[in-house]
Amino acid sequence: MVGGDRHTRYTFSAVPLRPFVELKANVISGDRGPGGRLGTFNALFPKGKYFGEIGLIGPANLVNLHPVIGVSLGLVGR
Repeated sequence: MVGGDRHTRYTFSAVPLRPFVELKANVISGDRGPGGRLGTFNALFPKGKYFGEIGLIGPANLVNLHPVIGVSLGLVGR
């Protein structure tokens, strides 16, 4: 099984309003083993903002990317 979570952000500090670019990524995958195994990640009791409270259907072999572009409106370090 392969799984991972990554959150990367770059801020342009020398520019007014400090714009930033960001990438959030999640990967969930099954195994590659032979022998008739399931081969899919199976979350037994999934509960997340994408799948609801009951959790009958969860993530399986998921690649989830969230690109973000924004600016910082607040004062940092004061």
